[in-house]
Amino acid sequence: MYDTLFLFLPVPLFFLLGLLLGRIGVIDDNAVSFLFRFVSLVSLPALTLSVFPYIALSSGMILLPLVALAVSACMLACSATAASLLHLGEPARAAFTMGIVAAHTGFVLPFVKPFFGNEGVAAFLLFHGGSLLSAVALTRFARQKQVFSASATQHEAADKAMLWSLACGLAMNIADFRFEPVVAVALHDIAQLAIPLLLLASGASLRVPPADRKTLFSGFVIRLAVGAAAGYAAAAVCGLQEMENSVAILCAAAPAGMLRSPALRMERSAMDFSTALASATMIGCLLLLPILLLAL
Repeated sequence: MYDTLFLFLPVPLFFLLGLLLGRIGVIDDNAVSFLFRFVSLVSLPALTLSVFPYIALSSGMILLPLVALAVSACMLACSATAASLLHLGEPARAAFTMGIVAAHTGFVLPFVKPFFGNEGVAAFLLFHGGSLLSAVALTRFARQKQVFSASATQHEAADKAMLWSLACGLAMNIADFRFEPVVAVALHDIAQLAIPLLLLASGASLRVPPADRKTLFSGFVIRLAVGAAAGYAAAAVCGLQEMENSVAILCAAAPAGMLRSPALRMERSAMDFSTALASATMIGCLLLLPILLLAL
């Protein structure tokens, strides 16, 4: 137990540091957006290319993208049902559904890497890839419904960069290809920035704007509790064992995604709700994920 707490301690410390730097203005909204884009476009792809050539893929790992898609489908059904029961209007419904389905799975990486090593990171990246596929599909559907404007491409560019790097990493693993030592070291150094920058940006993005408590509580429960249960069920159906099972459940309980792009055609109240839901679920994850790690 003490070993688990020791490994977990840097996570809240970096998160709280990001929160402090955000409150005093060192990391403003523009810096937060830059950090998230840097992690998505540079650090995570570098991490992918520095891990996959050097690990042995198991059959359970290969199934993780399917588990992620199954969890996303469950989240979509649950969020759509809850939005109907709560009688949410279209802007609020879009923020509610997209925040729950397009989860901030990157937030789980700092919990996975210290406990499961490179194999756990590879499993996380495969689950993350499946989640990104569902997010891309949902974004395109939202654009057709004119929730997104045609210029809202930043998130899609980051998603595509991650998916391409994942495809390249898998191809390198299959072909047993490895980078030259100098390139491998450079990729490793860039990849090491992913976790601290991700936690700093997540902490600095924390906001608690006014939001309807019933709707916020519903989103919180669906994203964390139902998400973890969906991950557990999907992992059991796929027959995942030990490490893959743990990573699947942790990733399924990721916090809600935050809709922050200026190209979004959404009312201010819907954007505030998205921010409140993402912030509440991040705080919830800081409490829930260590418990899941101890239980798994």
